[in-house]
Amino acid sequence: MWTRKSWFLAIKVRLTGGKPRLRLGVWLALYVPYQWALSLEGLAAMLPRRARGYVNMALAAVQEFLLMLMQSRPQTYVHVDIQDGAKRSWVEAKTLGRKGA
Repeated sequence: MWTRKSWFLAIKVRLTGGKPRLRLGVWLALYVPYQWALSLEGLAAMLPRRARGYVNMALAAVQEFLLMLMQSRPQTYVHVDIQDGAKRSWVEAKTLGRKGA
């Protein structure tokens, strides 16, 4: 059983039917970029006042986006499957929960 919260962002890309073949999978624990965004607030404090305001707004938007991803149920955001003759392109981006809990 999966938990209701998302812990990971998984992005998979697969290109077949041509040379070179590409198969790429990236898993990212969502709390890592969230912690990075939190740590950048200290660096933003050293910027001039006007730039600091813009950077703080951008960091707040990134933090809210990551929190939204982490608090939502695991789901698929992008799923593309294109086939043109022998060539096939497949892309998927989804969030995953944790088994067990």
